[in-house]
Amino acid sequence: MGSGRAQAAGVSHLGDEGSGYWIGLHSVRRALHAYDAEQPNRILEKVGEAWGTPDLEDLVNVGDGTPGPDFAALAPVIDALAEAGDPVALDVLRQASKDLVEFVLLVRENYAANTKLKAKFLSHGPAV
Repeated sequence: MGSGRAQAAGVSHLGDEGSGYWIGLHSVRRALHAYDAEQPNRILEKVGEAWGTPDLEDLVNVGDGTPGPDFAALAPVIDALAEAGDPVALDVLRQASKDLVEFVLLVRENYAANTKLKAKFLSHGPAV
């Protein structure tokens, strides 16, 4: 934090909640769960179009492939589906928004605490 820069998560796919990659990946995961539960959504249809997969088995194979597909490229598709009222897409974007707000608040809190600590340290004069 010495550079005046602060961050929370976002350093890899392990902590990238709210990113385009996260939105794409979790939309596919949640759409598969919705499919199993016979809940309507259009995500799998639109992902299949984007990936050129004619059926669910091919979609799953592409999604599980190594290297994997560009999940981040699905974010605009998910956004359009959410705008059209798709319940799964809306749910994913709501969660992404919540996660991003939590990260912003965490960064703000950590930055404020770090700034107070620096001010306290600097007020005691230079160390010898």
